[in-house]
Formats: sequence, structure tokens, C-alpha cells
Amino acid sequence: MRLRSKTPLLVSALAIGSLLLAKVLFSWFGPELVLNFTPSTPVGVYRLSPLETLTKGEFVAFIPPTRVRQIAEDRPWYRKDHYFIKQVAGLAGDEVCIEKGQLTIDGRAIGPVFETDRLGVPLPHHEGCILVPENSAFLIGPDSEWSFDSRYFGVVRRDEIGFAADPVVVM
Repeated sequence: MRLRSKTPLLVSALAIGSLLLAKVLFSWFGPELVLNFTPSTPVGVYRLSPLETLTKGEFVAFIPPTRVRQIAEDRPWYRKDHYFIKQVAGLAGDEVCIEKGQLTIDGRAIGPVFETDRLGVPLPHHEGCILVPENSAFLIGPDSEWSFDSRYFGVVRRDEIGFAADPVVVM
């Protein structure tokens, strides 16, 4: 009985220890591997590689452009100069709508759009529909409805997206 109650703690400690060890190893092997600790995208290790084309469903990594940093910088989870890892949900010509607090892409329900974050800080967003412009993507965090993503900062231009982010080890 006693071991069972400590099992979740032990598993968590091993996972965190493994991620910290991976971080040390990554510092030796270069920046092509990054850790993601945010719950909006699967937690784990991602390999960054040059982004050749944008494809729906793929993960991408980018340093937030100035307009995104201005929204995020006062939030406690934001880390300056860290990559955002998001999933491509919409591409050129896709219709993205935010109506009555709900996000749809080409008529498919994606999830809620909140007026404030979990701490009560207002989040910007627009109401209505747009077509994603050429050479741009609508990016989401698929694992959390609270993800800070294109729902709040809009589409991201292709030239602002640095890398493809391929999951290596995720939890």
C-alpha cells in the first residue's frame, strides 16, 4: 500500500530527472533539440529542422515575433527567447472563424476562445471569419484549450516560423 501511494511521485521524479538530463545533453549537442514543458503541446523533446513547406498537422517552432511578445511578456509562463511549439491547423485559403467564443476552421470545431487567461488577464481576439493569407499559418496548441496560440495572436507568416519541430520523446 505504501509503495503504491509513492508510485506517481516516483514516476514524476524520474520523468523530470530524465528531461533535465536531456537538457544537459542537448547543451553539448547543439540547439537542434528543444524541450517543451508547456501543456498546450505534448510535453517532451523535439528535434528542430529546417522548415521546407508548411503542412497541416505538423509541429513548428518559432521565436514569437514582436506583436506576440507584446501580448505575452507580462504573463508568468512566458520565457523570453524560448521557442513556441505549435501545430499547424490552418493554411492559405482556410476559413478561420471565431464566433460566440468558439473557434472553427473550415467549419470544423476546434475549441473555445477565452476572453481572459486562467489568471484573469484579458486576451485579445477578433470575432468573425478570415481567410488565412498566402505564406501564413494558423497555429494551435492541440493539447489544451487554454493554449496561447493563433486564437489570440492571429496568423503567423511563413518567414516568422523558424523550424519544423518533430517529436522525439513525448509524454
